[in-house]
Amino acid sequence: MSQGIVPNFEYIGAHIKEYIEQGILFDTFEVEDIKAIMKYANLTPNDFDSLLQQSSIATTANKIYYCTRQTNISIKNFQDAISTLNSIQKYMKMEILDNIIDTLNQTGRMLSDSANKLEKQQSELSQLQNEKGNIEKENRSLRSQLREKDDIEKENRSLRSQLREKDDIEEENRSLRSQLREKDDIEKENQSLRSQLREKENVEKDNRSLRSQLKEKESNDLPKEFLDKVAQLKNSGSLSEVYDFLDEISQNGNQKMMFKACEEGLYEVKGKYGQNVLHNAAACGNLRLVKSLVRARCYIDVLDKDGWTPLMWASNKGQLEVVHYLEFAGAFREIRDKDGRQLKDVATKEVCDKIYCKTYDGQYGELRILLR
Repeated sequence: MSQGIVPNFEYIGAHIKEYIEQGILFDTFEVEDIKAIMKYANLTPNDFDSLLQQSSIATTANKIYYCTRQTNISIKNFQDAISTLNSIQKYMKMEILDNIIDTLNQTGRMLSDSANKLEKQQSELSQLQNEKGNIEKENRSLRSQLREKDDIEKENRSLRSQLREKDDIEEENRSLRSQLREKDDIEKENQSLRSQLREKENVEKDNRSLRSQLKEKESNDLPKEFLDKVAQLKNSGSLSEVYDFLDEISQNGNQKMMFKACEEGLYEVKGKYGQNVLHNAAACGNLRLVKSLVRARCYIDVLDKDGWTPLMWASNKGQLEVVHYLEFAGAFREIRDKDGRQLKDVATKEVCDKIYCKTYDGQYGELRILLR
C-alpha cells in the first residue's frame, strides 16, 4: 500500500474474513501490514486454513509464519486444535508437529471411544431403569390380581359352603375322574411312543452297523494294490497321475473301483488352475472317462479357479459328444464364470450352432433342446 496512507489495522482485522473469502488479502497488503492486521484478527480454524492456503501461493513458509504467528484463533474443541495444527504443519512446513498431531489424534480417538462407551452405558442404564420400572409396575398389577383372585376364591369357598349341594360336588368328582383317566391314557400313549422310539433308534443303530460292515466288505473285495494306490494318490498324487489312474480304471470298465476312488476323494485333486480330473476329461473329449466319473457321483458342475464347469471346458474345446452327454446328465448351462461369461460366450461355433438358436441378426439367442 502507499506509505502516505496509514491503514486502520484494527478495523481490517475485525473484517479480515471478507478479504479471506475473496482471496485478496495478500494481493492488497504487504507482509508487514498483514503481520499487524493479524494482531487484531480473530479467526476460526477454517478461516485460518483458508488464509494459510492463500498465503502458500503468494509467499514462502517462513513469511507465512512471520506474518501469522500472532493470530488469534478461536478453538472451541479438541478437533479444532488438531485441525489448526494440521494447517500449520502443512503450510509452514513444520514437520516437528507430526508426532504431536499423531498423539493428539490418538488421544482424540480414545476420548471419542470413551465418550461412546459412556453414552452406551448410560443408554443401557436408562433401559435397565425403564425395564425395572415396568417390572415393578407389572408386579404391582400381579399382586393386585392375586389379591382379587384370593378374594374370589374366598367368596367361592363361602358359596360352596353355603350351598353344599351334593350333586354339584359329585359332578365335579366325575369330571376330575374323567380328566384323570385321560391323563392315564396320555401317559400310556407316551410310554408306547417312547418304546417305539427306542426300537427305531435300535434299528438305525443296526443299519449303521450293517452299512459299516458292507463298506468294509466292499473295501476288502477290492485288491490291496488298488487301495494302496488310491491312498498314495490321495495324499501326494498330481492331477496328471490321478487322471491316468482313473482313465485306466474306466478303460477296464470297473465301475466299482471308480466309485471307490471317487468316494476316497481322488476326483477332488486339483491342478494348477483349480481344475479336477472331470474338467480335464471333458476338455480332452474323453467321453468314456467322463461317463464313468459322472456315474461315480462326481459333482457335474464343479468349478475351477476361473469359475469354469466341465461343460464349459468341453464346449470351449469343441468336444460335442461330451457336451451332449453332460447336458443329458443334467449339467447346468446358465452358470457364469468370474468374468460373467456364459456357455455361449466360451463355446466354439460348432457347439453354439448345436445348442443355441440363431436370431434374425445372426446372434445366438435362446437355448435349443438337445436330442438326448
